[in-house]
Amino acid sequence: ALVIYKSSPAGWVVVPLGFEVAFTAGTVAYAEGSTLTQGGVTATIRRVALQSGSWGSGTAAGRFIVGSVSRGSFAAGAAAGTGAATLSGAQTAITLLPGGRVQTDVGNFGLGPRLYGCDGVNRGFEFDGTYYAPISTGMAQDMPTHVLTHKGHLFFAFGDDLMHSSIASRTNLYPQFNWTAAGGAAQYPMESPVACLLRQPGDQSSGAMSISLQSSTKMLYGNSAADFRVVDFEESAGAKAYSGQRLGGQALVFGDIGVFSIGAAQNFGNFTPSSMTMPIRPWTQIRRNLCTASLVNREKSQYRVFFSDGQGLYLTIVNGKLLGMLPVGFPNKVVCASQGDSPDGTESAFFGSDNGYVYEMERGTSFDGAPVPSYLTFVITSQGAMQTLKNYRSASFEIQGASYSAFNVTYDIGYGSADLTQGTDASPVTVNLSNVYWDAFTWDSFTWDGRTLAPISVDFYGSAENIAIRIEATSALYNQFTINSILLRFKPRRGMRGGHS
Repeated sequence: ALVIYKSSPAGWVVVPLGFEVAFTAGTVAYAEGSTLTQGGVTATIRRVALQSGSWGSGTAAGRFIVGSVSRGSFAAGAAAGTGAATLSGAQTAITLLPGGRVQTDVGNFGLGPRLYGCDGVNRGFEFDGTYYAPISTGMAQDMPTHVLTHKGHLFFAFGDDLMHSSIASRTNLYPQFNWTAAGGAAQYPMESPVACLLRQPGDQSSGAMSISLQSSTKMLYGNSAADFRVVDFEESAGAKAYSGQRLGGQALVFGDIGVFSIGAAQNFGNFTPSSMTMPIRPWTQIRRNLCTASLVNREKSQYRVFFSDGQGLYLTIVNGKLLGMLPVGFPNKVVCASQGDSPDGTESAFFGSDNGYVYEMERGTSFDGAPVPSYLTFVITSQGAMQTLKNYRSASFEIQGASYSAFNVTYDIGYGSADLTQGTDASPVTVNLSNVYWDAFTWDSFTWDGRTLAPISVDFYGSAENIAIRIEATSALYNQFTINSILLRFKPRRGMRGGHS
């Protein structure tokens, strides 16, 4: 079964799920933290989950989420305490079925942030870090697959149905969601299963939510059930489940056409789509049905999407512009992933793998002790003279980092022709860099004349019209480093008369 743990001073501890007690005919709202009593039976109310009706009219119906029950069990009949309602029967233990895929969204309905989630096999839930409360919507198959908080409503997707609650009201300092049409809830059928729900840029008076299906995208405009409307946005671009993220005001998803960006168009007050991965379309097409997870790294301004073959794709997007993209590989495939902030404000990211382990990303210098292989093959370059032979002499690499690093360099000349002597033997390159800031070190524990930037020269030999440089590094110990630039040294010879000479 699904078990929830949370961090504590004593380590990871299990979150108790407690019990729920159904009620009807509620006339006076109960306060969370108060005591529910019926004769000699008592329990502390942790959450009051309203499903329909209202307290003022005496029609409130829903469930009490309680901790342990003392001195017996509740029964059908009137309950006492800080409010007034009629219990439907005895308490039932909250249990969670296995086999789901948890998705969450943080929502604040005026009482501080709480976590709202679903997993596709159980009811949706609310969690404030201490108490877990299932949410019953009244759906025949009450097992939502996607969740989002938007414009004061709680949205759940149930396959090809999208449903939202009423605008959350606050009663006795807890949010209340009504899931009936009379109370302000609504349901929108879709032509295929919902894959992603994402908030779009808006202001206090307007907003939009993208609804990505597997092969198309829709938009929900408005502020409540009174003016919500779902309109077709893009009929040829959809998304894969678990691929939706927001980065720098952009909504990003991965679909059949690759990574798809939805950006606000100021001129028309609508949205404009664009595929960001057309240059590597063959690579993404192979994996268009293999998407397993996604996340963003805001410190590096990256959108990251992962696939079931152990591959991933990182896109660096700054100020709305794509700077570059690069495939990555993991020895342990990413099955699910999540990012957040640590208490000190440091960004952190974790992923779960099919071996049952959870791994922290951007941590350490290895793949859980195994070496990290990396390589770059640069495009063929002719230094602005395509048909001119050149004698290549060397290359100067400007390296930036904060520790000792090493990598290998080789090259191909003349389109890698077998008629030419290629740089088959990789040249090892080492560089020792370190951070030194005055008044920011410990005496006798630093390196004098430390530097974080250094040029490294590597000899190249060969004569041809162009060159392509290849770099490789494999280590479980070296920290990351950056190659800022490569300066080629060569001597022009003459124009080519045909073939190689």
